[in-house]
Amino acid sequence: MADENSPISAHSSTPKPSRPDTTKSSPLASSGLAAELHMEAADVDANNESASSTTTTAPISAAAAALPLSYNNDAYSNAEVKGNSGERFGQVLKEMAAAGSLSFSDNKFHATSIQMRFNANKSFLHNCIELAGFAADKHDLRMLASKKDNNDQPIHEATIQTIAMRIERATHNKMLEFEGSLEQINKKERKPKTTFVTGLGTRIRHYKKRCWVAGGEQGKAYDTKILPLDELKALEIKSLAGTQEENKSIRAMFAAQK
Repeated sequence: MADENSPISAHSSTPKPSRPDTTKSSPLASSGLAAELHMEAADVDANNESASSTTTTAPISAAAAALPLSYNNDAYSNAEVKGNSGERFGQVLKEMAAAGSLSFSDNKFHATSIQMRFNANKSFLHNCIELAGFAADKHDLRMLASKKDNNDQPIHEATIQTIAMRIERATHNKMLEFEGSLEQINKKERKPKTTFVTGLGTRIRHYKKRCWVAGGEQGKAYDTKILPLDELKALEIKSLAGTQEENKSIRAMFAAQK
């Protein structure tokens, strides 16, 4: 048996310090404060449950509420179309007429506004509308803009469609005439020129630039008025003749110096 006086025996018999009793009530638990906090937490939970059951959506701001529904629809359509590259001019005219965006007054045909879905190619569309006012029948232009017949009676949607396509055809035929491609009107080719707003509008822009150059490049090319083909050719011939006279003067000056 081990010696009671040995160090090992003395160490093993030393009692360990006792841990604090965690089962005793704390001052907070013994007071009424814990009960009060528990009751307040229950009230908060009840309020949150009531709010979640009665609240569905956040209130709409005044600025958002002021936006017309048509703006949202147009914005969505404009995002979906991706540039409007496949829009036929006649179909665009029909939609603009339905929206009341066309006007014919003082013998002039123009757009009073451009819907957002066509805004990506606005400059091309303005070119097409300008040539339509130059080329199409004035009676058709007036009916399409007003959506009324000669008796001032509303016309049906099918009639609006027919008029819009007739204006498209007249506009395209005039462009073919300007380009010297009138044979395309009565002849189908493998790759005929189309009546899409982007393509037709680009061709009209080129013709307007030609008119601008023949007129002495005054102002901006896009503001230049569309000229009849015979008038444009006369200006081009006159401009060319003037250049030849200037060349003759230059040659004479160099000849005199020799």
